[in-house]
Amino acid sequence: MQAIVMLNTKTQQDKNFALSPLRAFVLLALCLFVILPSFGKQKPVAVSQKQETAIRAEEKRKFDYYFLEALRQKMRGNRDAAADNLLRCYYIDPENATVFSELANLNISAGHIPLAKKYMIEAVRLEPENFWMKQALVQLYLQNKEYRQAAEVSEEILKKHPEKKEYYYILASLYAQMQQPQKAIQALDSFEERNGTNEQVALEKFKLYISAKNQKKAFNEIDKLIKAFPKQTKYQTLKGDLYLVLDNEMEAEKTYRSVLANYPDEPLATNQLGLLYIRQGKTAEGLALLSSVLQDKATDYELKKSILSFISQDSILATAVNDTIYLNVIKSYPEEELSYLIYAAYLLDQNKEEGIGYIRKALEINPKYEDSWLMLVNYYSMKNDTAGMLNATREAVEHFPENPEFYYAMGTAARLKKEPETALWAWRKAIALQKERNNLLSSAIQGQIGDLYMENHQRQEAFLAYDTALVYNENNILVLNNYAYFLSLGDENLSKAERMSGKAVAADPKNPAYLDTYAWIYFKQGDYLLAQMYIEQAFANGGNNDPDVLEHYGDILYKTENREKARKMWQAAWEMKKESEKENSILKKKAETGEYVEK
Repeated sequence: MQAIVMLNTKTQQDKNFALSPLRAFVLLALCLFVILPSFGKQKPVAVSQKQETAIRAEEKRKFDYYFLEALRQKMRGNRDAAADNLLRCYYIDPENATVFSELANLNISAGHIPLAKKYMIEAVRLEPENFWMKQALVQLYLQNKEYRQAAEVSEEILKKHPEKKEYYYILASLYAQMQQPQKAIQALDSFEERNGTNEQVALEKFKLYISAKNQKKAFNEIDKLIKAFPKQTKYQTLKGDLYLVLDNEMEAEKTYRSVLANYPDEPLATNQLGLLYIRQGKTAEGLALLSSVLQDKATDYELKKSILSFISQDSILATAVNDTIYLNVIKSYPEEELSYLIYAAYLLDQNKEEGIGYIRKALEINPKYEDSWLMLVNYYSMKNDTAGMLNATREAVEHFPENPEFYYAMGTAARLKKEPETALWAWRKAIALQKERNNLLSSAIQGQIGDLYMENHQRQEAFLAYDTALVYNENNILVLNNYAYFLSLGDENLSKAERMSGKAVAADPKNPAYLDTYAWIYFKQGDYLLAQMYIEQAFANGGNNDPDVLEHYGDILYKTENREKARKMWQAAWEMKKESEKENSILKKKAETGEYVEK
C-alpha cells in the first residue's frame, strides 16, 4: 500500500505527494479546474446574491457527496479511493478540519504515523475545541514517543474538559516518563481535588515521591488512604508491604503487628507477617502463621491458593508441611482445578507419581485450562517418557488446536519415538501457528528438522533446514555447531564449516561438543596443531566422558606422531561405547591395532 497523499496546506510548505498515475490525473484535473479560470482577459460578470447562494449550495452538495463516498470506500478498505475523494473535498473546502482528521485516520490504518500526525495537527489547528481530534493527536504523539507534545495537548484537554479522569493519569505518566515527578504529582493532586482519594492515585503518588527520594510524603499518601478508609485493614497491611519493598523489615513487622493487635484474625496481615518471618529465616514461625491462614475457613480462596503455590515452589518449605494442608483446601474447594494442580505440583516435587492423578482430576474439572496440559506434558518430558508426552500433546491439541507450544512438544516426542513424519508435521504446524513470528522458536524448530533429516540420511534436506534456521536466527549456536559438524563429515565446504563452528565456540567457549567440532574441522583441513589445541580444551571441559571426543582425540594424536597415547584414547572410547553402538568396526580396529583407519 503506497503512502496516502500529503496535502500542501497553507501552514505546511513541504510537498509529499505520492500518487498513482490515476490519482495524479485526477489531481491535475482538479488543479486545472481551480486555476484555469484565473487566466486570460475575462469580462467581469455580476453575480447576484441568489446565484451565490446557489453556487454555495452546489459546492456543499458536491462536498457531502465526495465525503460520504470517501467514508464508504474507507469502510470497504479502499484507502486510495477514499483519499482521492477526500482530496476533492479539500479543494472544495480547504479549511475543513474533518477532512484532515479523516486523512489522518487513513494514514494511521496504513501505518504512516508521521504523516497521520501532520494531518491531525492541521485538524486541531482548524478546530482547537474538538476533543476527539485532540485525543487522537495525543495518541499519535505517544506512538511517536513525543512525550512533551503529548503532555501539552493533554494539558489543553484538561483545561476544557476537567471531567476527563483518564487524562490526569496520562499526564502524570507522561511527566514521570520525562523525569519530572513533581509535575506528575501535581496532575494527580488535581485529580484528587475533583474526585477524592483512591487507592490507585495514592499508590502512584507513593511511587513518585519515592523516586523523588521523599519517603515521608510517600507514606503520607498511604496514611491518607488509611484515614479515609479506617475499617479497611488492607491499606494498613499495604503500608507494611511498602516498607518491605524498601527493605525496611523493622517497620514492616511493626505495621503488620499493629494490624493484628486490633484485628487478630486478619488473614492478609497474618500471611504477610508469616512471609516476612520466612524471609528472615524464622521458617517454623512463618509456616505456623501461614498454616493458620490456610486452616481458617473464612480465608479467601485466592489467598489460600497463593500461599500453597508459594510453599509448593520452595523445596525446603514443601518438606516442612504435610499433605493435610493441601487436602483440606481440595475438600473446601472441590470444583477448583487449581486446588488439585497445586497439590499435584507438591507431590511431583516429592517424586510421588500420584501427582499425575491430581493433574488428571484438574483436567476433568476444566479441560480448557492450558496450564494443566503444560504441567502434564512437562512431567512426561522430565521423566523422559516419550510415549506419555506424545499422548499428552495429542490430547492437548484437541482442546487447543491453535497453540504452537503443544505442537512443538509433540514434534519433539515424535522424533524420540522414531515417528519422523509425525514430528515434521507437528513442527511445521507449530511454525505456521505463530501469530507473531517468534524467530527464535522457528529457528529452533528448523534446527530440529535438520537434525531429523540427518538421522534419516537426507543430507540436502537437512542442510536446507539448517539454512532456514539460520535465516530466522543467525546466532543459533546449536544449529551452527551441528551444521558445521555434518559438513565436515562429508568433507563439504570446510571453510563455511570452520566459520560456523568458530562462531559457536566464541558464544560458548567451554562447551566440549562445540570445541570437538571445531577441532575435527581443523583435523579435516590438515591443521593438526590447531586441532590438538581445541580437542584438548574439549577433553578438559568434560569431553573426557564422551567416546566421540576420545576417538577424535586419538585420531588427532596419531597425526601428531603420538601413537601410543592415540591407541589409549581409542581403547577408552571403545570401552565407553554402549553395546548398541559397538558395531563401529573402524573404532574397534583402531583400538586393537593402534593404527589410524580413514572413515
